[in-house]
Amino acid sequence: MVLQGVSATLRRRLVNRVIFTALSSSSTPPCFFVPSRGLRVSGSEVRVGNVIEKQGRIYEVMRVDHSHEGRGKATIKVELRDVANGNKAIQRIATNEDIERVHVREKTLMYMCTDPDGTVVLMDPESFDQIEIPAHLFGKNSSYLQDQMKVKLQFYDAKPFSASVPKRVTCTVKEGIAATPRNRKVVLDNGLTVEVPPHIVAGDAIVVNTEDDSYIESRLKMATEECYLMILSTIPFLSHGGAQSQLHSQQVWWCLCHQLLLISSF
Repeated sequence: MVLQGVSATLRRRLVNRVIFTALSSSSTPPCFFVPSRGLRVSGSEVRVGNVIEKQGRIYEVMRVDHSHEGRGKATIKVELRDVANGNKAIQRIATNEDIERVHVREKTLMYMCTDPDGTVVLMDPESFDQIEIPAHLFGKNSSYLQDQMKVKLQFYDAKPFSASVPKRVTCTVKEGIAATPRNRKVVLDNGLTVEVPPHIVAGDAIVVNTEDDSYIESRLKMATEECYLMILSTIPFLSHGGAQSQLHSQQVWWCLCHQLLLISSF
């Protein structure tokens, strides 16, 4: 055969490429392709968020830690969550082990509210149908849920099993609780604690990375950058144009001056 003498990893990638090309070039899947299962990958290719099958059960990969112990085979330590019952487990996977990824469907929905019993109500922005799911599908990130926030819901066999919020979320600082030589710890309006630069005070709006609960930037800085962009867009109209365009330019200049005054107050 043509593939004799080729490594197992390379053969797997060649087969996957053939299947992908066949699917891309035709609207009708080949008769030998089963769409309910994903492609096989090696253990080294497993990533956070993947859904895989092991020993007849479906798991979502929550965390991946690459390691190499002594002279043994290189392995990765993964934290898995059982899609069926939500139980978590730590397992080790060899980097050259064949892993089957499972195909899942993802849909963008809008957050409406959380009921007292912990049920999260989402709405389909296209059909306006409401979907109720348990808050634990968001994990720790359920604290970031805000009115009309767009979230992603993953389905397997038409059942929701995981949900996620945007990577960047704007939160308001509620109070400061501690200071370090370089940063200070503050409590946000959602109850989470993050480290921020010393100039951030209660009442400030900041952008937080929801993957690791880390500070990204101040919302004030973002507003100032947006104002600068508005200034640049109005420069061509300063020397010519009607009274309306000149009035708009003046309003933008006042906006910039206001932002600069706020920054100088820190």
